[in-house]
Amino acid sequence: MAITDFNITQTALTSLCRDPWQVASPTGHHIQGWTDRCDGAAPRNQAIIQVHGLTGSMDEHLHQVAAGYFAGHGYDVLRFNLQSQDFPLRQATIKTHGEDVQAVIAAQAARYDKLFVIGHSYGGPTVMTALPREAAAICLWDPSFDLPMIWQKMTVIEQEGLAWLNFGGVEVAVGQAMVAEGRSRDYSAENCLALSRDLNRPIKVISASQGDEYEVFQKSGLSWHSAGHPANCRVLIPGSDHCFTTPEALASLLVETHEWFAQYG
Repeated sequence: MAITDFNITQTALTSLCRDPWQVASPTGHHIQGWTDRCDGAAPRNQAIIQVHGLTGSMDEHLHQVAAGYFAGHGYDVLRFNLQSQDFPLRQATIKTHGEDVQAVIAAQAARYDKLFVIGHSYGGPTVMTALPREAAAICLWDPSFDLPMIWQKMTVIEQEGLAWLNFGGVEVAVGQAMVAEGRSRDYSAENCLALSRDLNRPIKVISASQGDEYEVFQKSGLSWHSAGHPANCRVLIPGSDHCFTTPEALASLLVETHEWFAQYG
């Protein structure tokens, strides 16, 4: 598959049919999402679930373009928000996010013959915490790994029961429970690898060459691919940042992901 195919399938963005749905979350709120497919296309027998990162959403440019690309290649694409007005980020943890992914899979995946899962950034540990054994294969986009190392590098201002994080000048409030979770040994490199072994599904890690502002993902050869299924692998996208914002990086990301899923489709 040539990367130039990406330019053709971008047109699917303007002709997507969105089927909205909601799923009850174990936390008591409702998860709002939708299924993307090409307008006029019948429901497919294979689907991709996209899981966004800590401060992201299903409407990020990265996920919108990915939805158009994969819908144009024969997949239904399920997108949803892990945070909402009913369940703000300050109440969330990786555990609650993982439970939401499990809830979406339980409610939506049974209709498909094949299910694939994508997790970006903090969506990596979210996906792995969900242990999606229904997935034929998983692709993690520049995923967070060894969280205590990341949280050690982040500046956290704790105030009135909240923790304020700074991402490129944008301040984000999370709860103390998420900070404690990230700093604990629960998501150390050793325990992350234990999750990979437990899940034992084919995992492809696609890393950005520049990473995020902490550049922690490239300082170790270890990531979620380093234990578990024997087919696990990792690739690096040259000239890419954490959100794969350049057209060339995004094209490479989507083609690498598609080629991985096609092996198990």
